[in-house]
Amino acid sequence: MIKRIAVTLCLLGAMAGLVLGPPAGAAEVPAADYNINQRSGTIDFLNLEQGRIVIDDGQYLISDKVTINGAHGNLRSALRKGMRIKFTTVPAGQRNAIDEIWTTP
Repeated sequence: MIKRIAVTLCLLGAMAGLVLGPPAGAAEVPAADYNINQRSGTIDFLNLEQGRIVIDDGQYLISDKVTINGAHGNLRSALRKGMRIKFTTVPAGQRNAIDEIWTTP
């Protein structure tokens, strides 16, 4: 019986939070953070001099401050055509720019 009351109170508290919203003064996530997209795919084309990359037929720019996780060395030695990667993008004009890459085995 006590468990049932505790579960009911937890559910009521959660529902009140949904209806009333966050408490006053609660930190909000900046709007820019909502624009981040996480994807994965295979590199079809790579041109580091122009800062362009094509992944699964989608064209992207490569951010000047791109971070590469899971690879050693510089950008040129870490990425190659046919490699499977995971990546995040941020808006950059008419195209998205890749700002972080994870290499996969």
